[in-house]
Amino acid sequence: MLLGVLLHGLVPYLRDPVPHLLWAVRETDGGWTLDGLYWWIHGFRVPLFFFIAGLLAPRSLARRGAMGFARQRLVRLGLPLIVGLFTVVMPAMYLVWAWGWVRSGLAEPAHIMHVRFEHGLQQDLYGFAHLWFLQYLLIFSLIAAAFSGLLRTPGWVRRAVGRLHPIAVILLLALPTSTVIAVDPRPLTEFHNWFWPRGAEFVYHGWFYLAGWLVSGSIAKWREASVAVAAGCTATIAFVVVAAALYEGRTPSGIMRGFDGERAATSLFTWGMIAVCISWGLRCRPAKQGGVVRYFADRAYWIYVVHPPFVGLVQVALYGVPVPLWLKALTSCLLATGACLALYTLVWRPIWSRIGDRMGGGASGRSGVNSPRAQTDAAPATHRHPATTP
Repeated sequence: MLLGVLLHGLVPYLRDPVPHLLWAVRETDGGWTLDGLYWWIHGFRVPLFFFIAGLLAPRSLARRGAMGFARQRLVRLGLPLIVGLFTVVMPAMYLVWAWGWVRSGLAEPAHIMHVRFEHGLQQDLYGFAHLWFLQYLLIFSLIAAAFSGLLRTPGWVRRAVGRLHPIAVILLLALPTSTVIAVDPRPLTEFHNWFWPRGAEFVYHGWFYLAGWLVSGSIAKWREASVAVAAGCTATIAFVVVAAALYEGRTPSGIMRGFDGERAATSLFTWGMIAVCISWGLRCRPAKQGGVVRYFADRAYWIYVVHPPFVGLVQVALYGVPVPLWLKALTSCLLATGACLALYTLVWRPIWSRIGDRMGGGASGRSGVNSPRAQTDAAPATHRHPATTP
């Protein structure tokens, strides 16, 4: 979740902008360093999110039942999606983005009032923006609830996966993603801002959710340090192959359409990084209550949902200021994160506490929302305490 803030801090300073990704300002006179960091994060962050969601979903569904699982996902995913879309987040983004377009000469104040823009801005204006991942995960979850009986992994599949070494499993899981981006590279190379999913994107991200579901019974084997080392080496080599093509001036779309191994390298990088993160995570001790990791984990979901207006505000304010682009990216990330944390502490947490009091027992009282069972519930596993749910 927090890597998403860094990713968005880099967007306006990319030398090769992402097609159809609207942003408040653009300053693209930098080198390839920021592009490399962007594509490194973009290559695995969202797939890892969907993989973890699929990994933890079977346990939650078994405990809650299909209807309980669906209701819980509707509240935890659907409510932030609707609230963010129609209340504060998206309207604030519109005003900040429009201000940036006016300042950079792409729009006039009259365009803001009429919600009509030129220079190709209008075609990508409407959609869920950064909240698209909530829409996708909600759909995946409801499908899983509706077909929970069919999604039970057959015994022979569990036994076969259990006998395979995790690296072999990772290589097998990489085949479908390589095929998808060979047919249509846009799930990785473009941004689709609209109100319903696009076919290739839905299949691409859905595979990570399904893959997490399929390997959930044998994920303990990924804990081995050898898995992390092998996956890390694979991911590093694969990224070097793709980065070399980027450095030669080829666009990401051209790389994905190539038949010289670069699209396969992209898929191997994604799965290699997923394996590294899962292996590392399984070996980590649980974060202590009150520790730094727990502090940010509890607030990560909130930060991701509300951060774009703050990131864009800083970037528009710094537009044209003669400082290095990497410093602008870092400044926008740090100030936006600080603003989100302050908003969480001063506004959201008191509101949630009052809601908990009205429900009985307070936010951490007898309502059970902070019980060990509630804290260990499933995806999205970016936070464990209900006070973080926007």
